[in-house]
Amino acid sequence: MECSQVLLWISEYVDGTLTPSVCSELEKHLSICQRCRSIVNTLKMTLSLYHTVKFYDVPSVIHESLHRALRQEWETHKVKVSVRYAGFPPVELIEKKKQIELLIKLPGVDKETINLVATPKSVEITGFNKRVEGIYYQSEINYGKFSKLIKLPTKIDVSRVKAYLKDGILTVKLPKLA
Repeated sequence: MECSQVLLWISEYVDGTLTPSVCSELEKHLSICQRCRSIVNTLKMTLSLYHTVKFYDVPSVIHESLHRALRQEWETHKVKVSVRYAGFPPVELIEKKKQIELLIKLPGVDKETINLVATPKSVEITGFNKRVEGIYYQSEINYGKFSKLIKLPTKIDVSRVKAYLKDGILTVKLPKLA
């Protein structure tokens, strides 16, 4: 197993998608590779610190910083991956008198790649942001697949949901149930 594969798995772990079978392979590699073990230990200590001081979610700034450090490691190993973090896409959830409004920032994302699923108590958005080919000297934009579940503060009427994309902002109007 190569270190580059371990780095991909670490990204999946940060996003909460690591399977038990992968954990076993990861542990084998970490038992023999000091460099990867150091990266994983740093990640564990950072996450542990936030959970110890009663933060239930790692702040998006820290989450993004961890991904940035991993991205630098990936570039060292010439691994091409998408880096996702909990803060993408950024969302504003606004409750008004008769509806809930979601504003979702999706600059550069093609409308055709966006999928929105509304239930009475949540909205899930998924999609894909394509990376332009070229040599990147700095990369701070999220590329690849994204997915975010937004829990709503009150039930909505799913049959009357409306959404439109304008200037990179997806506006979703969610009428409250009467």
